[in-house]
Amino acid sequence: MLSIGKLAPGRADYYLDTVARGTEEYYVGSGEAPGRWLGRGAERLGLTGDVSGRQLRRVLNGAGPDSRPLLSSKGPKPMAGFDCTFNAPKSVTLLFALGSVEVRRQVRDAHEAAVDAALAVLETEACRVRRGKGGATVLPGDGFVAAAFRHRTSRAGDPHLHTHVVVANLTHARSDDRWSALDGRHLYSWCRTVGFLYEVHLRAELTRRLGVTWKAPRNGIADLAGIPKRVIDHFSQRRRQIVDRMALFGCLGGHGAQVATYATREDKDTSVPYAALQEWWARRAAKVGLDERTLAAVCDTTARQQPTRDDTDVEDLYRRLDRARPPRPWLRHDHPQSPGRHLRPRPRPRRQTHAERSDLHRHEPRSTT
Repeated sequence: MLSIGKLAPGRADYYLDTVARGTEEYYVGSGEAPGRWLGRGAERLGLTGDVSGRQLRRVLNGAGPDSRPLLSSKGPKPMAGFDCTFNAPKSVTLLFALGSVEVRRQVRDAHEAAVDAALAVLETEACRVRRGKGGATVLPGDGFVAAAFRHRTSRAGDPHLHTHVVVANLTHARSDDRWSALDGRHLYSWCRTVGFLYEVHLRAELTRRLGVTWKAPRNGIADLAGIPKRVIDHFSQRRRQIVDRMALFGCLGGHGAQVATYATREDKDTSVPYAALQEWWARRAAKVGLDERTLAAVCDTTARQQPTRDDTDVEDLYRRLDRARPPRPWLRHDHPQSPGRHLRPRPRPRRQTHAERSDLHRHEPRSTT
């Protein structure tokens, strides 16, 4: 699943200070892997390898790594960027948290390959800038300036494999050789589609690497066969907090879930070493029916294939997703229902003005009966 949140100017300092100090808050948590630069825009600025707090601070403030401003200082200050979070299904997270060293490595690599593949599609389809009067002209940008941070736990202390891809709110447009803010509308338009692409790619990677099988997808997300639902529910405390909050205030839909998420958000407790968390998770899992034997049986239920780490063919991703679609057309327009040419979000029809409607009524033929 993919969710996208905004990093407002006032909130950017929180993330920047956390990264620069290397302390336990959100993006660079104690014991978590270093962030890594992603995107063609980052390459243009010479940003590769591990992320430093100083570099991230500068690009989120609209400057290059050398502190040279990239955005115009005229007008209101744009928001700092977007937090695009790729969340692995809970069953995959449990395999990552409780599996053997080799299984954990394969799950980690599969997750990162899926994130990279899905982000490549988002970058190609949604990296856009606006030009002209009122921003009426939309042009392609040259790519994201993005930093990816992989995390292993939720705020409730449960295992939760996810990656925050922090996309700075700037990109370069080749058409006029200017840096400017992103047109964020396209990110949200493609969010659902790209989230499904992540899920499909993750399933393909894990099937090849570990020989796993899957339950039927629901809303584009599938869990591993062999991991009982009661185990998944037991390790979903954060989700229960959000659902309970929504029920308490009668909230519905994606916006209601987002409000409930922020309302119940607490700081992560990173004082407990990850190894101690794993021991605690293993004891809890055994009590609800997920012991080492059950977990081992999840893998090697089908033939493995050697995975490839070549550049992902986007059209192949689209075709693979089309084959995995459900048999009934219940999905929204921005869910992939066919290969790549049919995945573009449909433009919204333009509403007629009052003058146009009045003119239409004047020219309608009058009834003679």
